[in-house]
Amino acid sequence: MVHPHSLNPRRNSWLRLGILAITCALNWVATATAAEINDTFAGPTDTGWLRYTPLAASGTTHSFAVTNGVYALGVGPSKIPLQASSRVGSIRPGIKWSNFDISIEFSGWDVGSKTNTVVFLVARQTGATNTAPYGPFSGYMLSIQPSSSPELSADIEPQARLVISSLDSNFTSPIAAAQLRDLKPGTWYRLRFLGKGSQLIGRVSKADSPEETIVEVAGTDNVYSSGFFSIGILDQAAEGGSVNNGAHALFRNLHATDSPTDADLQSPSPATNYTLTDDFSGASDAGWSHVNPFASLGLSNKFELIDGRYVLSAPPSPTPTTFAATVAAIRPEVDWSDFQTSVDFTGWSPSTKTNIYIMSAARGRANTDGTFDFYAARVVHSGNDSILGVASNPFLIVERWEKSARSGFSEISGLWASTGLTPSKTYRLVFTGQWDLLTAKLYDLSNPNVPIAVCSLVDSALRRGFVGLLGVDRFAQNGSGNSGVRVAFDNFAAVGTPVNLAINSAGTLQWPSIFTGWKLQQSVKPEGPWATTTFTGGVVGTNVVVNTGNTGSGYFFRLTK
Repeated sequence: MVHPHSLNPRRNSWLRLGILAITCALNWVATATAAEINDTFAGPTDTGWLRYTPLAASGTTHSFAVTNGVYALGVGPSKIPLQASSRVGSIRPGIKWSNFDISIEFSGWDVGSKTNTVVFLVARQTGATNTAPYGPFSGYMLSIQPSSSPELSADIEPQARLVISSLDSNFTSPIAAAQLRDLKPGTWYRLRFLGKGSQLIGRVSKADSPEETIVEVAGTDNVYSSGFFSIGILDQAAEGGSVNNGAHALFRNLHATDSPTDADLQSPSPATNYTLTDDFSGASDAGWSHVNPFASLGLSNKFELIDGRYVLSAPPSPTPTTFAATVAAIRPEVDWSDFQTSVDFTGWSPSTKTNIYIMSAARGRANTDGTFDFYAARVVHSGNDSILGVASNPFLIVERWEKSARSGFSEISGLWASTGLTPSKTYRLVFTGQWDLLTAKLYDLSNPNVPIAVCSLVDSALRRGFVGLLGVDRFAQNGSGNSGVRVAFDNFAAVGTPVNLAINSAGTLQWPSIFTGWKLQQSVKPEGPWATTTFTGGVVGTNVVVNTGNTGSGYFFRLTK
């Protein structure tokens, strides 16, 4: 059974205070008037920035240092941790930008099992900057949580997250979020924040290869129209009340402009050399296997080709509180690890009592009891505030399903500025998996190059499997309607990497050669410590094949990057 998941955006305090009656020394600078700003932090001071020290009055220390092109920000443990976690920032005042493209490189944040340093960019920021205390501030924040710890509170996940939030008088509300693999503090990364109209996009890449996006997040909001920008860090661990170590990070190479190009706003183009394609213009749906979960009860799903579209539909569920109306079509002939699927959808059931999960599935496998395990990129077209756990706005999410029930899920990427997707329009859902990073992107085909939502999940439970299409009636499982499900798909395309990840008795281990730059590590315990060893072997066909030399039992292996 799919359990409800609350979609109410959590509202967090940026300061956990109203306005602090503080005094601090100002490093006052002239305002910038140009439409482009570049700062290499050549020093010897941080001219051009207004130092933000919100906890100075409490005795919390803040530091700003420019050395050899690096801008180091630091803040000590909060003197008032139950009211405000440690934070420090630098503001670029005097700017009234509406559209923006701001990027900065960062590295060297605090690490350790009791540290959780968040790096952030704020754009379209408004609030007083001429008299202490500054603010309260409003605008849009792009934040990245580069390291975390399971020892912290349960709502802080051990993976990194990239989040776009609205900042309303120092309180944050999430707009969209994505997960990414843990970043390494010794490496320089690039954080980039773009905005044009209601469109907001955030990206993370390595500093030495900025065009290769590691992860992207996108959302829409139109509350704040213009303002200045700032950079900063905060100690998120302190917000739980039990950890309070302060925060430190390094910055360099700021670039900002008020004129992002259309090319800047576009996501990387999807793969074009697809292995599987189907525009559903044929006379039959040959190649697709039908999933009909209620066949034993005499109920049949429909799989129809209508006007060049693949229309999947299911009648109302006979057991709605345990298993919703579900229809699926899969391509069982593929067994892929890395993958990309793309499909257009339209014409879903428009009833207000129907809340459809529109899914593109991958790494699927059938179980002996007739259930399925798979990853899914899920779109919910609209919700109903009267039903607990269902948002009134559409949203996008990546999920892991086991035995046909949801068992793990990503951050939600909500389309908060919309009241619902329109069944008469066509949308595109692109789902990509690269090892343990699974990313979904949703497009309105009236603008097919700019996603209206992006989210991702870091998960490695399912390594390989088939791809497919699904529709599920969400409302039926809440006991608030049981109307069945209907959705029309078009222009399906998919490509993947076959995998044979296994170790045999001779100690030979292999994995797809597409995973470039990965190192094989071994340990005698699953929790480590892990050691990187030079193994013999190389690329054979599409796989990396190595001889570990460990023919006995009791060893654990993993790939790391």
